[in-house]
Amino acid sequence: MYDLVTKRCEERGIIFVPIPNKYHEAKQVYRIGSNGVQCYIDRNVIFYSQNNSTWIPTSLNKLLDIA
Repeated sequence: MYDLVTKRCEERGIIFVPIPNKYHEAKQVYRIGSNGVQCYIDRNVIFYSQNNSTWIPTSLNKLLDIA
């Protein structure tokens, strides 16, 4: 799933970078886009957060739209 997210972000010119030393449930947290959206991937499910406290499962297309 990580490779797919990376590829789709590259296609759309969206930033997708790991946040150093930031993990949620032992999964790396990434910054996506310029709107402060953070996400992590767990068992091929993408979770995102805009307020850094609530994690919501989402589709890749929705994640790219909000980034």
